Amino acid sequence: MRRNGSFLYPRTRPALSSAKGVWGLRDAYEGLQNAEWPVPSANYGISNQVSVYGGTSLVTSINSGTFPVSAGNSIAVFVSWYTTATVTLADTMGNTYTACTAVSATGPTKGQWFYCMNLGASSSSNVITVTFSVSSDYTTAQFFLLSGGFLKQFDTTASGTASASSVTSGSFNTAAAGIVLVGRNSYNAQSTTTWSSPYTPVSAIPAGGLYSSSAQNIFSSAQTGITVTETGNSSTNRALAVLALK
Repeated sequence: MRRNGSFLYPRTRPALSSAKGVWGLRDAYEGLQNAEWPVPSANYGISNQVSVYGGTSLVTSINSGTFPVSAGNSIAVFVSWYTTATVTLADTMGNTYTACTAVSATGPTKGQWFYCMNLGASSSSNVITVTFSVSSDYTTAQFFLLSGGFLKQFDTTASGTASASSVTSGSFNTAAAGIVLVGRNSYNAQSTTTWSSPYTPVSAIPAGGLYSSSAQNIFSSAQTGITVTETGNSSTNRALAVLALK
């Protein structure tokens, strides 16, 4: 039986979009003694982050400015605003963004995560635009470019709201290695974030405006019973949204 023949390595390959297809191709590459096949990694991380503040004026859109991306990257965007508007995202590459459920506190303080996984192309001039269905004020958007791993997928979400000096997410579980991103929106941007054991913050990312901030945590295996708490220096309306990717 030939090692390069149709019996061991059929010409019809599994779809690249499936984990089975990817690992099947990896086995084939190893059989051919090709050492350049990339090994999937849990080393997810934020390789670029841009914060945009729309100001106190009413606006219908804000954008990332030039936001270069490479094929295989993923994008996560946390948007916060202060009206009853609904939000949509689009970019100049024509990528599709999936919306998580918007988190609404009183006020009406709102925050929402969007994500676009495993980009199929690269662009040095990509621009991401956030559009509000009605004019909104106190708008912020934080654009995250994620790289360093393969097979990135949606994992789970969690949220919390409170009119107090702190807000805690509902308890949530992760299914695999990956990254947790936390977006917070409140009247008071002076705040800190804590994670339940065994979590510690990897970094706090400053907001592009007065009312929104984010934090991230990278994990190497599935975790259970996670909570995230955001604490400020006064009682305000607070919305906290968690997005976990694997």
